[in-house]
Amino acid sequence: ALNRLQELESIDFIEFYDYCGPGWHYLATPHANIPIGVRLHSTVELIERRVRQGVTPQRIRHYAMERAQLALADGVLYPGARFLDEEVAPLYPELDKARAHASAPVLEGIDPVHIEQDAHNILFYGRLSTLKGLDTVLRGLAFALEDATFAAWLNDVRIVGPDETVASALTLEEMCSVVPEAHRSKLKFIGRVTHEQLAAQVKNSAFAIFANKIESFCYAAHELHVMGLPLI
Repeated sequence: ALNRLQELESIDFIEFYDYCGPGWHYLATPHANIPIGVRLHSTVELIERRVRQGVTPQRIRHYAMERAQLALADGVLYPGARFLDEEVAPLYPELDKARAHASAPVLEGIDPVHIEQDAHNILFYGRLSTLKGLDTVLRGLAFALEDATFAAWLNDVRIVGPDETVASALTLEEMCSVVPEAHRSKLKFIGRVTHEQLAAQVKNSAFAIFANKIESFCYAAHELHVMGLPLI
């Protein structure tokens, strides 16, 4: 597909995502002299070291392809220095950090939202999994609700995002079980939303919490940051 595109368009840079190593198919064969980059999101190998997941022969191939494209790419784009230094670099010695470049934060593309000053809701935005840190958020919520002032202040915890499709160390029921039963009605599961629907949730939220296990400043955090919602 890339070779065909090069016949139709003038291409200055080609970017592949990291998980499952799709860039390996291109990098391991003769190709045009166009700079190739790999964007670090979270490799399958990195994810599956943190969750309940069996290892199949196909997964071993994915791990090898991920490592090969990191070694062969001209550059690697990473979201944050801590993610690169503490999560990625120790697992991938083949990654030459001299070829690693930080991605600039998103500053436009989504309109800012006027947030209500008296909002009493907290927002979680991401897939419903331990990978995205929902378990950490709910454990923290359980502790915070022991404070009577906070419990009286809090209206709802708006949990925005689809069910987990990759892997999670805990089921949704297991994650929610840490919240005292008397307060579970405060958990509102909104599901997958459009940007317009997300803006409506942001408007009525005081702040959002991200407790991702292995991602740095993820796409969801960029979206809420640009909309103007305070983040923890």
